Amino acid sequence: TSPIHAICRSELYRTAAAGAVSDALARSLERALERMSAYPASLAQFSVEGKPYALGDVLRQPELAATLGRIAEQGPDDFYRGRTAELLVAEME
Repeated sequence: TSPIHAICRSELYRTAAAGAVSDALARSLERALERMSAYPASLAQFSVEGKPYALGDVLRQPELAATLGRIAEQGPDDFYRGRTAELLVAEME
């Protein structure tokens, strides 16, 4: 088992794909909001309809959870040759 495979299998790491926004994260996202406006996917993921997440809001990252799940189930090959690789290539094109 590779180190990245072990990390992705970790329930703690996979549950990190959803959680309450801390004060530090809320402040960081607020500072980055203007820069993120140039990247619609980032703005959609890290804001609530263009407004920064506030302390205690729940930030969900279902695509991250799905990616970690695929890597946990299929191993590193998913990252390099599987669905995750396909999604990364499509995003870069």
